[in-house]
Amino acid sequence: MNPVTIPLVNTNEPEALLVSLEISAGQQVAVGDILCTLETTKAAADVIAETAGYVTGLRFAEGDTVRAGDILCYLAESPDAADAQFQPVTLQTEDVNQKAE
Repeated sequence: MNPVTIPLVNTNEPEALLVSLEISAGQQVAVGDILCTLETTKAAADVIAETAGYVTGLRFAEGDTVRAGDILCYLAESPDAADAQFQPVTLQTEDVNQKAE
């Protein structure tokens, strides 16, 4: 699974606005597809898929502020691999306030 990271659009601004999101969970993308568009006060840039795959683990939505280095999503080799990686997990908890006998 390949992470897609947010690039540094402007060297003086580590944050950018995600103005356009062109992908959705489970979508198949090809090398060169535009995944999203970022904007700072002085620049705008498209984030391009460097590998092909299926979108999974999408972490942001249009209008969100993102930082350089943040992971936008992952690209999995198959839709099954994408689904299996991000299945919900049920955690068991223990009452820490319960007195030991």
